Amino acid sequence: MLTLKSARRALFVVAAIGLCGVSVAGAPAPFRGPFVEKWYQPQPASNRDLAAATTERPVASHERQTTSPATEALAPELSGLGTLHVPVSTATPRAQRFFDQGMRLLYAFNHAESIRAFREAARLDPALAMAYWGQALALGPNLNAPMTRDNGRAAYAAIQAARVAAPRVTPRERSLIEALASRYAPEGAGDRPALDRAYAAAMQKVAGQYPDDPDIQTLYADAVMNTMPWDYWQKDGTAKPETTRILDMLERTIARYPDHAGALHYHIHLVEASNDPDRAERSADRLGPLMPAAGHMVHMPAHIYIRVGRYADAAAANERAIVADEDYLAQCQAQGLYPVSYYPHNLHFLWAAATFEGRGAVAIDAARKVAAKVPHHHAGALAWTADFPVTPMLAYTRFGRWQDVLTEPKPPSHEPYAIGIWHYGRGLAFVARGQLDRADAELTAVKATMKHEAFATTLKDLPLLTNLQIGSRILEGELHMRQGDAGGAIELLREAVTIEDGMPYSEPPVWHHPPRQILGAVLLEAGRAADAEAVYREDLQRFRENGWSLFGLRESLRAQRRGHEADDVQRRFERAWTRADITLTSSRIMTDDRDDWYVTLPTGVRLNYVERGDPRGTPVILLHGYTDSRRSYDRILPLLPASFRVFAVTHRGHGDSGKPDAGYTPSHFAADLAAFLDTMHIESAAIVGHSMGSTVAQRFAIDYPSRTRALVLEGAFLPSPHNEAVREFFQTVRTFTDPVDPKVAREFQQSTLARPVPPEFFETIVSESLKVPARVWKSALEPYLTLDFSDRLKEVAVPTLLIWGDRDGFTGRSEQDALNRAIAGSRLTIYGGTGHCPHWEEPERFATDLIAFVRGVDAP
Repeated sequence: MLTLKSARRALFVVAAIGLCGVSVAGAPAPFRGPFVEKWYQPQPASNRDLAAATTERPVASHERQTTSPATEALAPELSGLGTLHVPVSTATPRAQRFFDQGMRLLYAFNHAESIRAFREAARLDPALAMAYWGQALALGPNLNAPMTRDNGRAAYAAIQAARVAAPRVTPRERSLIEALASRYAPEGAGDRPALDRAYAAAMQKVAGQYPDDPDIQTLYADAVMNTMPWDYWQKDGTAKPETTRILDMLERTIARYPDHAGALHYHIHLVEASNDPDRAERSADRLGPLMPAAGHMVHMPAHIYIRVGRYADAAAANERAIVADEDYLAQCQAQGLYPVSYYPHNLHFLWAAATFEGRGAVAIDAARKVAAKVPHHHAGALAWTADFPVTPMLAYTRFGRWQDVLTEPKPPSHEPYAIGIWHYGRGLAFVARGQLDRADAELTAVKATMKHEAFATTLKDLPLLTNLQIGSRILEGELHMRQGDAGGAIELLREAVTIEDGMPYSEPPVWHHPPRQILGAVLLEAGRAADAEAVYREDLQRFRENGWSLFGLRESLRAQRRGHEADDVQRRFERAWTRADITLTSSRIMTDDRDDWYVTLPTGVRLNYVERGDPRGTPVILLHGYTDSRRSYDRILPLLPASFRVFAVTHRGHGDSGKPDAGYTPSHFAADLAAFLDTMHIESAAIVGHSMGSTVAQRFAIDYPSRTRALVLEGAFLPSPHNEAVREFFQTVRTFTDPVDPKVAREFQQSTLARPVPPEFFETIVSESLKVPARVWKSALEPYLTLDFSDRLKEVAVPTLLIWGDRDGFTGRSEQDALNRAIAGSRLTIYGGTGHCPHWEEPERFATDLIAFVRGVDAP
């Protein structure tokens, strides 16, 4: 969870990591319905049960075996939580099993489920003193949450019940019970710091009496850590005296009991903020597989991995934790804290780790999921989650996705932090695109937002204003740099570095973008390579072996003509960037995302394209229509999942692609596509074609069947010379001369629509049409007067989706039916009230249909 001290202690409820639906062994059906939700909410111990325990005499061992406890089970028996066993005084095997389950869940910081397990142990054996001790312990304060007054009263009652049953327990158990009794006051609150210190002192004595007991040693560490939660190290990096004592004790315990999940968990938390996180690396490696159904324990190694530069391992740990949590959420349909805290924290951590790896697609996908799980209205209710809804904006800015930044909706007016981040991201986008007046206006808006009263009241204990102080300086620094004021930019960015250095420890880091990576890039651009080198080396001490700063370090060494050193850093960079899906030109991305990508085919034709998604994802090729360009898919690309590797390609003669003198038949376009796949090292792909692009897709499927995974044909023409609308339009086109009349281009594009599209998008489409020379308008359309390969459509043997708008003025229903009959395994989807361009007019529906179709093709 969040590791800021103030945020840790600000939670109002006991953290609940419910596992009711994960690998349940013999759980009764009610645990999957409303009963689960009842227990998901933090509940104080039953006063009735505790009162009974305090008034009834302890039951003798032989009596317990015949006593019939209450018939309604209070918790399911779970598996996947490891093998930890803590023997207690009971002759009821199931009571012992539930006590063990309670301890496992307690060590996994799953306090609500832990309480349930201890209550079930008490139900099965009402005289089991340690079952009440367990409830009292789990109800108390923990590293992630303070104790409410109600839980304090319940904890006091529970420990008193344990004391009543204590005469028949072992000396070890009695020592634990008496130590815990010092932690609680009858009214539920008391002097909390003093009570926590008293409990830690009592546990120190118990730990001295039982130096070889791993659970007592771990519980002693927990008691001490709760006297100073998330504050174990001095500002100079040295350990506090209490930290040194329990750290040595935990490491002795782990040396003797290397699979004790609780000791490993606390060891990681104790060491992660230190200057020597390597000290807990073995604990992280050991903990990961011990409790595979406890998402938080599966996640925990990432706290060390990200500190030691093992970003891929940090990402993998969170991916496994996400799977465990999604299984739980799907089965339990949990409400309350869990879906908006622990599960999004795993996604948040995955975003951070993938960003360090340069995996933009994974990072952005995780960021979007974080925001989906914690939208603004939830973040407003839980202030410490305020960063979650803005994670996509932060991801977009980090990877230079300026179009995504500028199309992100403005957050609600009552969320000042989100508003500030929104203006920050937009300001950077405008700087990258050279729109400096608009960038300055966004900077002004950020500074105005920082004066919001919430930062002095409801948000004052969170680092959100500090984040905006850093972000505003980064934005202003980039603006100064673009205006030619390198000195001013460097000064502002050094201020950002200083502010960020003063922030409390947290994983992931509180501020998303290490300012040194930006400062180093600006220093390099200012010709100060030696200063840049020093900055990058500092960043690599903080974030080891991160590819962003390794790239900058390499460039700074090359600028100083230190080639051999640069070569060594290059090898380190290649290892760090193994899984990256972006190519760096700087240690921060401030390039105009409207700059297009190009590839020159073996034929000499130069194609313009854009790529999105995971390089290992399902390849999807988007082919535009007549006189359009890859910009035709601007409304679709942001809607496609990161698991697809998507290319929107501009045909020869169109947009910004090369314009050879000849070669504009569907066969030429299909050959270009085959050469493009060769260049991208793609064996086969799903081909999506609109209008003319659909004819190219059909031709490609016939000429290159092994390279066609599936077809999506939108507004498709039957490849035969009988389309009268095309013939009529060609009579107009044949008269064109350069430059093509903008009015004619506008009228043509307007004729394809049955519904309005955003004006800016429509103007982009018209502008792209005007890039097409008159000879290409003619050469690309003329083949449709004579081409006829409809008899070969029977050779298409891949799944095919036909999408057609019933107000299409260029292709009719009869053509769609003919295509549907000719292509085996095809199906037709009709969009009512839509014209020739469904992906323009209904982009969300089109993207949904496309995603479902491609995933269906990939499904085994």
